[in-house]
Amino acid sequence: GIAVGGNNLVTWNSPMSAGSGPPTQIILRSSDGGLNWQADEREGDPYHRIAFTDRQNGWLVFGGESYVGGTGTALGFAGTTGGILATTDGGATWSQQYGGPVPPVFDIQMLDANVGFAVGADSGYVFVTSRSARRPILSRVLGTTNGGRSR
Repeated sequence: GIAVGGNNLVTWNSPMSAGSGPPTQIILRSSDGGLNWQADEREGDPYHRIAFTDRQNGWLVFGGESYVGGTGTALGFAGTTGGILATTDGGATWSQQYGGPVPPVFDIQMLDANVGFAVGADSGYVFVTSRSARRPILSRVLGTTNGGRSR
C-alpha cells in the first residue's frame, strides 16, 4: 500500500501554528498489508491524493499555500504551487506531469490509465510587500485522455 500527506509552511504570527517550518511531503509504503509502514518525508508542498489504475500506473497530486506573516485574520501569503506526479513502476520513481506556478491540486480521479480528471484551487491571497491582498480565487479542473503524458 501507499499513502501520502504532508503540511504547509507556517511562520510567525500565524493562528494555525505556534511554530514554523518548511512545508513537507510524505509517502508511506507498506509491503505487508498495512501492518508496518516506512516513511519517506522531505521538504516540499504537501501531497494530497494518490490514485492507481493498476499495480504499476499511478498519479499523485500536491500543492500548498505558504503563510509568511500577519496577525489575527489578516495573513500574508507567499504564494501557491501545485502539480501532478506520475509513476509507471508502482511508485518506485515519480515524474512531474503538471506543475510550476499553478494553484494547488487537491484531488485526482483516473478512470483508466489514460482518462482522468484533477481539481485544484487557491485562497485568492497574494503577498504584497508587508500586506496580503485579495485576488479572485483560482480554480482549475484538469482533464486528460492520454494519462497526462506529453504528446
